[in-house]
Amino acid sequence: LALTVKHSLDGPLGDYFFGARKDFLLKFCFFIWKKYIAPPLHQIETLYELVMTEEVSSDAFMRYQPLLEEARNAFTDMLEAISSILTKTEKVDVIFLCKINIELCRFLEDQGEFRKAAQLLRFAYNKIIEHKDYVLSRGNESDKDILLPMTVTCDNVKIRSMIEDMKSEYYNWKTNLRKLIRAKKREDDGKKPLEEDEANEEDYEFVEISRRYGSDDLKD
Repeated sequence: LALTVKHSLDGPLGDYFFGARKDFLLKFCFFIWKKYIAPPLHQIETLYELVMTEEVSSDAFMRYQPLLEEARNAFTDMLEAISSILTKTEKVDVIFLCKINIELCRFLEDQGEFRKAAQLLRFAYNKIIEHKDYVLSRGNESDKDILLPMTVTCDNVKIRSMIEDMKSEYYNWKTNLRKLIRAKKREDDGKKPLEEDEANEEDYEFVEISRRYGSDDLKD
């Protein structure tokens, strides 16, 4: 599969094939990387770390050597195909492209392809510099950029945390509102008001009953 994809991108017909199937090829890259390349690479790195810390002996490591050689050849071909696809793409995730090239360089170095590995590392470095210069120039010329004011640069982790904090605050307000309504009803009925702990326990029991018998956790 790796060789088929790799050779299908060669020459003028390869350019035509890429233009006609660009969306499919990009989805193919992400799928193959996530499902078939990234997990084994992590396992291989873990194995090398265990050998370095002597948790796996050299004799035991030699048993994995034929499998590692086979995986190295397969991964090299597939990473070259993915790198070719990403390189042909005009707008691509620079971090992902550099990650692919760096991993490919490691396999090429193991195979003795030092010149090719150096070229790929230089290419990845130039891509990072190019992206940095683009962001810097866009920031310096922000007054001339029409789309920049409508662009939001955001941290997804912080956004997720903010959403969870908003949900938590919303649920707390709902809880307090339920307790206030019950306290008002007890006051109207002439009953003694509950202590804070008793009110919390009463609301907890109300939520548990709603969840267990009404299939409703009251979090809409």
